[in-house]
Amino acid sequence: MKTESNKIICIGAGGSTKVILDIIGEYRNNKIIGILDDDENIYNQDFLGINIIGKSSDIVNYFSDKCDEAIICVGATKDTINRKEIYEFLKSQDIAVGSAISKCATISRNITIDTGLISMPGVIINSGCKIGENVFFNTGCIIEHDCIIENNVFLSPGVILSGRVKIKSNSFVGTGTVISTGLVVGNNVTIGAGSVVVKDVPDNVIVYGNPAHKNMRKK
Repeated sequence: MKTESNKIICIGAGGSTKVILDIIGEYRNNKIIGILDDDENIYNQDFLGINIIGKSSDIVNYFSDKCDEAIICVGATKDTINRKEIYEFLKSQDIAVGSAISKCATISRNITIDTGLISMPGVIINSGCKIGENVFFNTGCIIEHDCIIENNVFLSPGVILSGRVKIKSNSFVGTGTVISTGLVVGNNVTIGAGSVVVKDVPDNVIVYGNPAHKNMRKK
């Protein structure tokens, strides 16, 4: 998200959006044009003072002339499919995808961040980390040094990644999960809330519990 004057459309009208609107408001001169959501029952309704102006695909009618970038505010409860589909649609239309990074997050200068990062208040990202596209760090996540987070990953509130953890694309990590140092979490993985991960996790599985590898099944 730019810090200068910036016209934004938010995609998604859920709980995460409420927090992201606060983050956008931390930066002076940002103007939110409206919110897009695919629930037709809420069109033209007020959402914290902002009008819901249509469905997500309507972004093509607003981009360029009326807005500078779209911010994906959609959260996740078990996977990242919705966020991934929206992101890929925006990229296919050459629509700029913005980030929303709270000023209450602590982020090292020695990291790399790709487009579309959402970083809620209380997030800590330490030195040497590499963050991919369309990643979402919810409130209070700790991402220790030298972690690699690939595209479309979602970390729920209070997740702790010890140093040198790698999480591959399209994976979801539930609230309060702890992942031990140096482990690899595969592509398209779902990790249940409160889990403790002490071994590598293969692609395309659901795991949960303490230790998480004791409870694993294919998706």
